[in-house]
Amino acid sequence: MQDESGQGGGGQGEGGQGEGGLAGESFASYLARVYVAEKGYQRGVPPEADALRDACDAVLTGWSSYGLHIVCLVDAEGDPDKRFRLSQDELEALGPLLLPLGASNGYARQPVHVDIVEIRRTPPTDAERERLRALRRRLLFAKLVPSGWAIDASAGTVWTNAPILRRLIERPRMERLLREPRRSAGDMRPIPSAALLKPGLPVVTAALLGLLAAAFALVLLLAEDPTTGALAPGVRSLVAFGGLSHRAILELGEWWRLASAVLLHGDVLHLLLNGVALAVVGKLLESLVGRAWFAAVFVLGGLGGSLLSLTLNPPNVVSVGASGAIMALAAAALACSLRLANPAQRHQAQIGLVQVLVPALIPLATTVSGGRIDYAAHLGGALVGGALGLALLKLWPRTEALPRLRPVAIGVAAAGLVAACAAAAMVAQTYRPAILVARLIPQDQVPRSEAEAKSRAAELARRYPHDPRARMALARQLLDARDRAGAERELRAGLAEEEMLRLYFRPELTHQFKALLALTLADSGRRDEARDVARSVCIGLSPEPIRRMLAAAKLCE
Repeated sequence: MQDESGQGGGGQGEGGQGEGGLAGESFASYLARVYVAEKGYQRGVPPEADALRDACDAVLTGWSSYGLHIVCLVDAEGDPDKRFRLSQDELEALGPLLLPLGASNGYARQPVHVDIVEIRRTPPTDAERERLRALRRRLLFAKLVPSGWAIDASAGTVWTNAPILRRLIERPRMERLLREPRRSAGDMRPIPSAALLKPGLPVVTAALLGLLAAAFALVLLLAEDPTTGALAPGVRSLVAFGGLSHRAILELGEWWRLASAVLLHGDVLHLLLNGVALAVVGKLLESLVGRAWFAAVFVLGGLGGSLLSLTLNPPNVVSVGASGAIMALAAAALACSLRLANPAQRHQAQIGLVQVLVPALIPLATTVSGGRIDYAAHLGGALVGGALGLALLKLWPRTEALPRLRPVAIGVAAAGLVAACAAAAMVAQTYRPAILVARLIPQDQVPRSEAEAKSRAAELARRYPHDPRARMALARQLLDARDRAGAERELRAGLAEEEMLRLYFRPELTHQFKALLALTLADSGRRDEARDVARSVCIGLSPEPIRRMLAAAKLCE
């Protein structure tokens, strides 16, 4: 056989030695070393599957992102006639023996993937491809998933019948190993042992849980609307506290709501569901990427969820909740879970994260405690988190315990904290006016004439009891009906809305209330009391017609 050492992307010729490799080492031996040293695979299979071990030169068992993964290596570089001898039926017969090794998702055992890898120094023939192509999953839900692989170590090419996703991911990795210089055992770089889950709840996760609970308690404490159902504040209160409102943001320019809405929740069930998800995902991701990047993902995920919610939802929808930020954490954790050093722990974490993400992104339900689920926010957060997770993997040297660019993450987290504080300050400044505005008669329902106001007076006073205009209309209606006591009651109720009168109406309305109340008291024979009420109108800057009317009634003396 011609010596092709150094060609074919690092393939080893007879007696040759690749850079950093061992003299005469076959690619099968080198591939086994890489899987053991860098991916945490172990050599061998349980005794029950000895038939698989006997059919290969090396068998490796480990965990990949797909679940339990068995790699059966057939080293045919020195013997082109060597091949995997088990048939498809014989391989499937091993399924019941291998399946107990796999993980469970809580409902059923996960499939076991078996790769049959034949390595030669010649391209695979059509017959060899057909033989390996037959090694595949026959039924859609079969628990044993075999795949055939044919590697030409000389040309550095890989053929496989693996499923499309594994073909797109695993084959380039295999070709890269063929192409790159061989590494010695000392050059192998396993995932740092620091990439292991730590016991207890991480600091930032606990702080976020406390912040969400405190924000919910504050809304319940200060909300003007009565709560309904599972301690659900009214929509008016949620808007006043910074809920995501299309009109408030796009028409009034209140962009701080993109931050404040993330900290609010629609009811106690909404808070509990998000809290549990945050605790589960936070324990994984914060332990993996550290506090700075964890907080940065939460901030950017919350922003992404709010923006997509604002873009896709109807203008009348008010959205609140940390779901977008939590979906970002879950998506980022799914990508970063590839760094978990413990294979079984990695697979279990990935199963749990998928079970969080998939139901949150597929609209199988429409409401939670009476409020609609904001799938736009979920999707926006997941997209941001997935992109950040993939970026973190790129920024994460295998020799370091945490991703790089932590100062950038600290800056993003600090910006998020500043935005939250600014949003809280804006809520404190605008909360009371927002509550008061919500009590006013909507502009499109304001009566167009005094006659219309009187005809709708009872309805307006019932629906908008804090709007002084409704009280004035009802008082005039009662005076027409000779009900002076009722009119006095409504006029005094209107004057009691001092904050409303001061903030949203001209002083003339207050003067009208006092003048009409003074005239009503005078008609009831209570002239001294009427003069006391009229005094501020008579000496103030009230309109001339009002002063003349009071003067004619001899109440300005």
